[in-house]
Amino acid sequence: MQRAWLYRRFMLPLAGVVCSAGLSLGVELFQPPRPPVDTDGVELDSRARRSPQPVTIEPLSAAPTVHSPVDEDLDGRDNIVYQPNSSIPFPPQRREPIPIPPPDPMPIIESPLAVYPESLPPVYAPGCAMGIAPTCAQGVYDEGVYTASPSCGAYDNGNACGVTEQVCGCSCVPNWTIRAEAIIWDRAGSTSVPLIAAPVAVNSADLDGGWRAGPRLTAIKHGIFDSCWDLEVSYFGINGWSGTQTVAGATTYLTTPPLVFAAAPLQMTYTSELQNFEVNGRRAYNDWVTWFVGFRALNVDELLTASVNAGASTHTVATRNRLYGGQVGLDAVLFDGDCWYVNAVGKAGIYSNSGEQVTQTAGFPGAQALINFNGNQTSFVGQLGFNANRRLTDRLTFVAGYNLLWVTGLALAPNQLAATNVNTGAGALSTNGTMFYHGVNVGLEYAW
Repeated sequence: MQRAWLYRRFMLPLAGVVCSAGLSLGVELFQPPRPPVDTDGVELDSRARRSPQPVTIEPLSAAPTVHSPVDEDLDGRDNIVYQPNSSIPFPPQRREPIPIPPPDPMPIIESPLAVYPESLPPVYAPGCAMGIAPTCAQGVYDEGVYTASPSCGAYDNGNACGVTEQVCGCSCVPNWTIRAEAIIWDRAGSTSVPLIAAPVAVNSADLDGGWRAGPRLTAIKHGIFDSCWDLEVSYFGINGWSGTQTVAGATTYLTTPPLVFAAAPLQMTYTSELQNFEVNGRRAYNDWVTWFVGFRALNVDELLTASVNAGASTHTVATRNRLYGGQVGLDAVLFDGDCWYVNAVGKAGIYSNSGEQVTQTAGFPGAQALINFNGNQTSFVGQLGFNANRRLTDRLTFVAGYNLLWVTGLALAPNQLAATNVNTGAGALSTNGTMFYHGVNVGLEYAW
């Protein structure tokens, strides 16, 4: 009894509440959507609360034309008034003019300041032609090692000839170039002066020193002071030309006048030295030619010695030539291939030669012990060289070539025999000598 009473007292009302809530939720879900709550203070037309209806837009057959200054300014066409479908009794509405944005202006294309070809040939410092200092930002090539104009292309066959890194073909030049070479030259072209006539004739040409070797060192700093000029410093020298002849039974040595002695062995020795120092400013004219101008100092020292009877009597003539002056020249590329290139270097200059000769005689009766003359002479120096260069890596190049050097206005030792009187000491410095040097060079060039 009590359980039935509790069932009727609590469970039946709870079931009624649950059923009522479920019915209310079902009614809400199946009702049409209501318009949103109006919060702008404007009361909506009651027709807007109706269910959505399909709407079609049809132009009126006799639609009035509305003109306004705005319409005429837009495109000159009349605005058409459209009438909505009669299923919705909205009043006719005039279509507002559609704003049309102005057309995009035509782009202004300016002509470029310079027309660049699709590919640039290898050019030595092309930026210099435009007045741009050949500087290179870090990381442009090989961490800024090379100097180049802003546009740089890959070198043709960049991986050929041991070149492992990309080389800029528009004229990457290094900051420094160092060249170390060995030169092997011979002396020729000087006047042959008679030294003895009997028992065999001997001339100064018979005392030829032959081929002698020496060093040649060159350093080039590219783009000095952030300009288009390169500074070149060069040195070469050969100290070892020496020739000796010994004649037994000689009685006369052909000085002025001749030195006469009893028949005895006569030993004659002729030595010569050449030293050269240059400072040049170089600038590229185009991709093939570089011209330069600079200062040159050239020294030619000689010694001619005659010794009778193992040094019992001696006669020596020493000459010194100090040439100082300016020069101009060209460095031209004759051929440029993937691995090899050939260039020619020509130089010419006018120099002032400060010459001197010292004649010493000992052991010959009546001869002056010491005679000295000096003077100045205008000299000419011309040089021509051809080099074949083989690229080993992007930094290292093998160099081999041939050189010719022509010097005029020299005081040569054999020429002083006729110009100096050994008995009276009268005479003058003879500076009419000409010397021609020629030979090969071989070495390595390194750039960084």
